Amino acid sequence: MVTKEIIHHQDLREWYWAADDELIPKPFFTSCYLLDDILIDTGAPKGQKVFQKFIKTAITSGSINKCLITHTHEDHIGGAHIVSEEFQIPVYSSPEARLLLKNANKYVYADYRELYWGAGLHSVEAHPVPRRIQSESRKYELTVLSVPGHAPDQIAFIERAQEWAFVADAVLPKYQVLFGHTCNIQEDISLIYNSIRKVYAFTEGMEKLKVFVSGKGVFKGREYLKARLEEIDEIHKNVQRYKRKGLSIEQILEKIFGGEGIMGIMTGGELSHLNFIDSLYQWNE
Repeated sequence: MVTKEIIHHQDLREWYWAADDELIPKPFFTSCYLLDDILIDTGAPKGQKVFQKFIKTAITSGSINKCLITHTHEDHIGGAHIVSEEFQIPVYSSPEARLLLKNANKYVYADYRELYWGAGLHSVEAHPVPRRIQSESRKYELTVLSVPGHAPDQIAFIERAQEWAFVADAVLPKYQVLFGHTCNIQEDISLIYNSIRKVYAFTEGMEKLKVFVSGKGVFKGREYLKARLEEIDEIHKNVQRYKRKGLSIEQILEKIFGGEGIMGIMTGGELSHLNFIDSLYQWNE
């Protein structure tokens, strides 16, 4: 496995984890953040042991008083039970996520995800997240935004004074594939678009905005959000134009991507160009 830690600010660090799989030349990272005494997300099940060490080390240099969950996909809740049970740190999530966390031990996902992220999720009792969360030092306050699309229970956290947006997987650097088909994750590009627009509107006036995307890095400026909106807008118009001409989803896939990509083949169509095109096709103008 691959881990790394980045210090973004004296009170903000990011911990990355990825499986070390020789079949995957470029690792897929997930990450969690520690802002003062607030932990955001808990990594993947396969990384529990190293995540546990990270938490122990963090606690020796300060306290962690609360854990916030952005959404209940396995690469974000893998260590939630460690936080809750071993370290007695209260876990907070959206109302939609609380039931999913409570039944996390029953959560079933595809073999390729289990192989990479690991299995063995544990049930966690979470508290409803308040609209605003302050650190114990009162130096930081996070405002909660509901940002469904990638997951129906997904939330983002905005620190206005610092101009930081912790969006997890709500705003990815590129949109070409979506989860769907037989997957238990059913992404909706119209909801993703509206959620990005919500974050863009909420961060108006933040000229030094930094957008923290789980496992993908930090992107500077609201221009990053605007570029994602324009990117989705453009391809949506193209898909709808082909739709009006009577082309099928498969024909539109060929026109735009020249066929399915390797990711779609490897995941049995669960994470694919076709799902992306289908979602754009179903999203009427």
